[in-house]
Amino acid sequence: MIRRASVFPEVTRQRGPGVPALPKWLAPPPPPAVDAAVDVLCARRRDRSRTAVLVPDGEGSDVLGLSVAARLVCAHPRVRWRFRDRTWWLRIGDRASGEAATLAVLRRRDDALAGGPLGFPEGWSSERGRYLLRAYRRLLLVVDEVPPDAVEPHRLVSTERGHAGLLVSGPVPPGATPIAVPSAVLGEWCRRRLRDLPLPDGDRDRLNALAVVDGGTEVPIGLVEALWGTGPEETRSLLDRLARPGLLRVTSGSTVSVDPLVTAMGRESLGVEGFRDATAGLLDRIAAAVPAAAPLPGSSCDQAWWTATTDDGCLRDLLVRALLRAGRRERAAALTGDLRWIAHRVRHDGPAAALDDLAALTDDESGTRTRSFTSVARLLDPLDPVTAVDDVLIDELRHHPAWSAQAEALQEATARPVLRGHRPRLSEVRRPHVGSAVLAPDRRHLATAVGTTVTCTDLDGGTATTLSLSRDESVRQLCFGPAGDWVAVLSHNSRNGFGVEDPPYTTYLRVWEPATGTTRFRLSEGRHFRHFGSFTISPDGESLCLSANDGDHLLTTSTGGPHPGPHVPPDPVPDPLVSPGGTWRASIEADVVRLHDLRHDRPGPLTRTTGSRSDHVGGVLWITDHEFLVHGSNGWGRYRVVVDHDRDFR
Repeated sequence: MIRRASVFPEVTRQRGPGVPALPKWLAPPPPPAVDAAVDVLCARRRDRSRTAVLVPDGEGSDVLGLSVAARLVCAHPRVRWRFRDRTWWLRIGDRASGEAATLAVLRRRDDALAGGPLGFPEGWSSERGRYLLRAYRRLLLVVDEVPPDAVEPHRLVSTERGHAGLLVSGPVPPGATPIAVPSAVLGEWCRRRLRDLPLPDGDRDRLNALAVVDGGTEVPIGLVEALWGTGPEETRSLLDRLARPGLLRVTSGSTVSVDPLVTAMGRESLGVEGFRDATAGLLDRIAAAVPAAAPLPGSSCDQAWWTATTDDGCLRDLLVRALLRAGRRERAAALTGDLRWIAHRVRHDGPAAALDDLAALTDDESGTRTRSFTSVARLLDPLDPVTAVDDVLIDELRHHPAWSAQAEALQEATARPVLRGHRPRLSEVRRPHVGSAVLAPDRRHLATAVGTTVTCTDLDGGTATTLSLSRDESVRQLCFGPAGDWVAVLSHNSRNGFGVEDPPYTTYLRVWEPATGTTRFRLSEGRHFRHFGSFTISPDGESLCLSANDGDHLLTTSTGGPHPGPHVPPDPVPDPLVSPGGTWRASIEADVVRLHDLRHDRPGPLTRTTGSRSDHVGGVLWITDHEFLVHGSNGWGRYRVVVDHDRDFR
C-alpha cells in the first residue's frame, strides 16, 4: 500500500485546521458517550471500524448538542495525541441536498488535504483521491451538521488504515458504530450558558444578526457594517466587546468569524420569521448598489451580481443561500439559471462552488441544469488562463437544452477567438482509442486505426468504410495515396501461441481502396527476419518504397510487385501542428489543446477535449486554416476557430 505522497510531494507539509475549541464559558462536562466515541476513533485493532456516528438518544434530538459532543470528542487528550495536527473538520449544513452537493464537499476536502486545487472528483472513487488519502498515515475527518437527506455522507470519511471518521448526525453507514448522545441535555446547557452571559440587549441583538452568515465563515467587516447598518468606528467597538468572551474572533483586522455554535443559537433566538427578515434586509442593502443585468436569451436574472461580487468571496458563497433563506426562491432560481453567474463562480471559486449553488434548488428545471453542469465540471478545473473557463464552459453547455440559448448568445458575443466543437463531443461519449489517424490530400476523408479496424470517414457526408484486420494485428502506419483513392496500411502481429513477442511475429502491408472496400494486395513477412519497418509513397502514387530488415524494396502500388524505378522521394511534410494558412500553431498538454496566434504572436483559445483524467490527446490534424480534428484515447472530434465576434455582454 502506498503511504507516501510521491505524486503529491506537498501533502506531507499540510497541517489540519482541527476542530475549533469550545469557548471556556461553553465547555460542559463530557458525558460517557464522549469516551465511547474516543474508544472507536482510537481503536488499534485492524478488524474494527474507526468510523463513529453521533446520534441522539431516546430523550430527544438536538443538532446543537450533537455538535457540542463532537467538539468534546476532538478535544479529548487521547484523540489529540493520536491524530495531533491531522484532524480536518468539514461542515455540510444545508449545502448537501443531493449527490452533486456531496461531491462538491468531497472536492473541498481533497483540495484542503492536497494544499491546493486537485481537480474535480470523477464520481465517488478517484485514483488521485485514493493516493491522496494514503499519503496520510494518521487522519481524522470530522463531518459536522449532516442533514437527514444528505446522500452518502460517509464517502467524506476515509476507511484507510490509520484513519478515522466522525459523523455528526445523519444516517449510520454499514460498519460504522452509532454512539447515543444526550443531545437535548447538552443543547439546553449551552443555551442557558449563553443567556447567562452579561451582554447588553443591543449587543445581543447584533450578535444574533450575525447568524445570517454561516458559522465559521470569514466575514469581511464591510459586510458586517452592511448587516448592522453601523459605521466603521461603531462596528469596531461592537466587535471588540463581543470578542472578549469568545463569541467571535476578529482576524487580521479585516474579517470576523463567529463560532458555529453561537451562530446556531443566534438563529434559534431570531426565530423563523426574524431570521428571514434579517437575511432579506441584508440582501436589500447590498442589492441597492448592484447594477442591472444586460438581457440574455434564456435568462430572467435582472441584476448583475457577477459584477458586484468580484472581490467578495464571502458574499459569493452566501448569495444563493441567502436568497433562499429570505424566501426569494424565484430570484435564486433566476441567478443560478444564468450562465454568467455560473461562469463567474467557476472562475473565482471553482466548479464545486458553482455546483453548490445549483444543488441548492431541487425543482426539476434546476435539477436538469445541475446534471448538465456536473457532466462538464471535470473539464473546468483547473484551467490556465482563468478566462479559458468561460470558453470551455460555454462551448460544452451549448449542446445541453437547459443552457443552449444562453451559451449560443454568450459565445456569439465573445470578442476574442473561441473554439467551437461539433457534436458529438469527445467529452460526451466513451469511444475506442484511436491509435493512428491521417487526412487525405483533399482533407475531406479521414483514416483512423482503432484496434484491429481501419476506418475511412467522409467528413462532409459522415459515411464510413471499414477494413477489418486479424484479431491480433495492430496498425503501425497509415498513409493516403496522392489522389486520396487508396490507403496504405502497415500492421504487425506480435502474438503467437506462447504470448507476445518482440520483434513482432509477422508484419503486413496492404493497399486498400475505401470507395470499393477492396484490397489491392497484401504482403507479409515474418519468422524474425525481413520485417517491414516503414514505407514512403512517391508523389505520383505509382511506387512505394518499403523499408525492411534486409534493405529497401521498391513496389508498385497497383499490384505490390517490383517496380523498375527509380523511386522519387515524397515532398517534405509541413509542420502538422501549424494550420495550412500559417495562422495558428497547436500544442498538446495531456488532454488540453492550446492554439497560438502566429500572425500576432499571442496566445489563442484552448479547449479540454476529454471527460476523464486518464484520457489524452494523441494528435491534431488541420482541415482548413480555422478547423481541425483532434484524436486520442477517446476517439476523435472536430473543432472550429470562431473569430467573427463584435459584441460583448456584461
